Amino acid sequence: MKSRLSSTIWTLVFLNGLAFFVVLGLAFKAGRDAGGASLFDSFGNASVMGAALLALCVAGFTAWRLGAAVLSPVQELAEFSERMAAGDPRARAEVRTSDELGYIAENLNRAVAKVSKATS
Repeated sequence: MKSRLSSTIWTLVFLNGLAFFVVLGLAFKAGRDAGGASLFDSFGNASVMGAALLALCVAGFTAWRLGAAVLSPVQELAEFSERMAAGDPRARAEVRTSDELGYIAENLNRAVAKVSKATS
């Protein structure tokens, strides 16, 4: 589960970057058709290179934050489910978020506590 989610996120990051360059290429083509400048002439311009570098940095930062915000709680829930499947009655989900993942973790913790109480 962990590796599939991680590879899915990195695939989305890759596709996002690919889409960025396709749109950038289409914009340069439209500019060339309108004004006669070629794609390689535009890359000599410092502002175009700065914009491309800034876009890549923002995409990398977004991927890093998405990985920390989504992958970490999901990985903890996956580890919790492995302990619970192994029959550990003391298993608890240690997800400290206030979003839906935190809500799921709280509900699973209550469910495990009720099952542990019922079986003992």
